[in-house]
Amino acid sequence: GGDDPFARALGELRELPRPERDQRITQLTGEEQLTKWQSQQLRRHDPLQLILDKRFLLLEPVARGGMGIVYRAFDLDSDQTVAIKAPHTRVSNKERRLARFRREISISSNLRHPHIVPVRNIGRGLRFLVFDFIEGLSIGELILHHGPQDPRDVARWISDIADALAYAGTMGVIHRDIKPSNIMVTEQNSAMLLDL
Repeated sequence: GGDDPFARALGELRELPRPERDQRITQLTGEEQLTKWQSQQLRRHDPLQLILDKRFLLLEPVARGGMGIVYRAFDLDSDQTVAIKAPHTRVSNKERRLARFRREISISSNLRHPHIVPVRNIGRGLRFLVFDFIEGLSIGELILHHGPQDPRDVARWISDIADALAYAGTMGVIHRDIKPSNIMVTEQNSAMLLDL
């Protein structure tokens, strides 16, 4: 993880004087080696803040909820794209909300079902969750961009999510936030439940 070329490049970027750093960031963004979000973050923060636990490189935020932010990220150890959910800064500073986030970590890490996005890793100190990155759109995005969906597909998705909820119930878990943005439709046209 720590020996990854990108991690080394960020460390080197950190050592540059400000004008040279900004110039190098502009160059890397133009070469599409950095996302626009990374470029903005690198101009404002320590470059090494983009890497969590010396392993997970944050690429860009993909969703925001009441408790946290979900990022598309890259696992430098496995060379795979992952999703990382981290609490909002204001959550991590409030003990009760942080306790709730840690409960979510405990619950999510014990669930194994084909229609629940699996947890791959837990950040040191229970600071974040690492999930498989699901290629696809949420049901909310599908409807927004493509209008009403085929009733047969909708029936399949309802069945997938009902099965996932029934399983979660047997594990003592109740999902309290079922909504279109918390259900992803994969490229294989099955539904996956998010945000437990």
